[in-house]
This record gives sequence, structure tokens and C-alpha cells, in this order.
Amino acid sequence: MEAFVNYLNSIIWSSALIYLCLGTGLYFSIRTRFLQIRHFRHMIKLMFQGKSSDAGVSSFQALAISLSGRVGTGNIAGVATAIAMGGPGAVFWMWLVAFLGASTAYVEATLAQIYKEKDEKGMYRGGPAYFIEKAMGQKWYAWLFAACTIIAVPGYLPPVPLLRLVSVCRAFKPTVLSQPLKMLGAYPLLLGPLSSLSAWL
Repeated sequence: MEAFVNYLNSIIWSSALIYLCLGTGLYFSIRTRFLQIRHFRHMIKLMFQGKSSDAGVSSFQALAISLSGRVGTGNIAGVATAIAMGGPGAVFWMWLVAFLGASTAYVEATLAQIYKEKDEKGMYRGGPAYFIEKAMGQKWYAWLFAACTIIAVPGYLPPVPLLRLVSVCRAFKPTVLSQPLKMLGAYPLLLGPLSSLSAWL
């Protein structure tokens, strides 16, 4: 089993992933006529308007929630490691992937908005599993994606917020008792619905 996992890991985390990310980002950038440049001013304007909805969250709340899932101590350590191993040129490639990846993120978010649904409580639900089923017409693939997410998320998400909370608590030089108390106080927010988390923003 370990050999099989290592084999899959060598395929996924290979040069093919780099070419796939860059190629997909370049394709969507061309098809959207580089919207990450054309709509940059509009994006900033919408972000700070702060319009909220009873069935969702505001633009700023959505941005803050999205950044909280992407930016952490791993990003800092990862950038430092990349520069240490690849030199200053690694910064250019990180910028390039981020620039082209913005169009990929836009397309994914747009599909999620188009194919989202309202549940019985009037709240919106959507995501890759929804537009895979509705746009691509592949219900089996949507169920497979959802099943893999359900299996992967419980093993990934609980440790990650805890590690970030530990890093934050250490920055404030906590006592032996204050650090666990801060972690226990913040952890329920991370496990709750987005509405409870966005209410703090």
C-alpha cells in the first residue's frame, strides 16, 4: 500500500502538475481576455462595498473566509523553502502561477455561482460537485468528488486550524494555561457554519 501511495505521489507531484497549472491558467486567461487585469479595479470596488445577504455573506466576508483557508504559516515556510532551494527565480514562478491561477479561480467561482442551489433554509449551497453534475452531466464523477472530499477533509482540516492557532498563540507568548483556552475558544468557530464565522468580520 505504501508503495502504491508513493507511486501516485510521484505522478501527482511531478512536473506535469506545474505544466497543468500554468497551462490551465494561461488558457482561461486568454479565454477571459485577462480579466485579472481588466476587472482589478472593479474587484477592489466590490470587495469594500460590504453588501450582505440573508442567504449568504458579503463580498469582504467571502474574501476573508477564502484567504483564511489559503494563507497560513505553511505559505510563509513554503515561500522561504522555495527561495532557499530555487533561488530568487522561484519568486518569479510563484508570481506567474498566482497571476495565471487567478483566472482559474475566477472560472471555478463563476461556475459555483451559476449552478448553486437554495436549500430548505433559504441558504445557498454549491461547489465543484454541483457544477460537475449539472454542467458536465457526470453524476457519478460528482458523487466521487464529494465522497473523496468527505474522506479527505476530516483528516486535513482539524489539524490545520489547530496548527495555525498554536502559531498565533505562541506569537503572544502565552502561559501554559492560556494557550489551550484560546485554542478551545476559537476552534468551535472554525467548525461552525460560514454564517457564524463571517459574523465576526
